[in-house]
Amino acid sequence: MRGREAAWDFNVTILDTFDWAAIGNVELLDAGADKLLAHSRYDLRGATSGPGLEFDYWFVATVRQGKIVRGQ
Repeated sequence: MRGREAAWDFNVTILDTFDWAAIGNVELLDAGADKLLAHSRYDLRGATSGPGLEFDYWFVATVRQGKIVRGQ
């Protein structure tokens, strides 16, 4: 996906699909130069169907002047 609006729409869709419970451990690691590696775990439940699951999420951010300019 490209662009701020596309990223926002994607995240809103994910948020609306699940009932989010407790956030697990969140780790932020320096990945060198202008990169940041984030790792987090969430307990989720389907908003309409109800099954629970653990969401283990990794995210690499490119940061410039204190702002995320790219997420992977």
